[in-house]
Amino acid sequence: MLKKLLNKIKALFSKKSGKFNYAKDFIWAYGGINAANAKEVAKIKDFRIDIPNKKCYYSWVSGGCEALGAADKDEYKNTFACIFYWDAAKKKWIGGKFDEISTSRTWRPLNNCTNYRGWTWQPFASAGKYAFLIISKTGTLRTNVIFS
Repeated sequence: MLKKLLNKIKALFSKKSGKFNYAKDFIWAYGGINAANAKEVAKIKDFRIDIPNKKCYYSWVSGGCEALGAADKDEYKNTFACIFYWDAAKKKWIGGKFDEISTSRTWRPLNNCTNYRGWTWQPFASAGKYAFLIISKTGTLRTNVIFS
């Protein structure tokens, strides 16, 4: 009984502290790839999203796309930008791959979130909470997840 109570307290603390389970809380619904089991090998920060102008911005901390399989900082065919929106009803992050990316880029247009591989602009545009990460072409490597 004490163990059950401690588990409930632990779960409540995790939700309040903003922790999440990447493999379980993110639904890879769009973009044609599922990177739910990808290993984190690089870091990004400073995610900002501009819905009216359909753009998102971020900064590199360490690793770059080269840590995810790109040949150099300008090569973009082996790494993908991924974005997720918070679905409050499902209590899950919904999204997936939306664009190719390279280390030399620090912003991406969100045009593909309107009509690419299952994406539709609504409910994405009205969600209000977003998460961003970058994955390898194979979906086995990724950056950390950053939130707006």
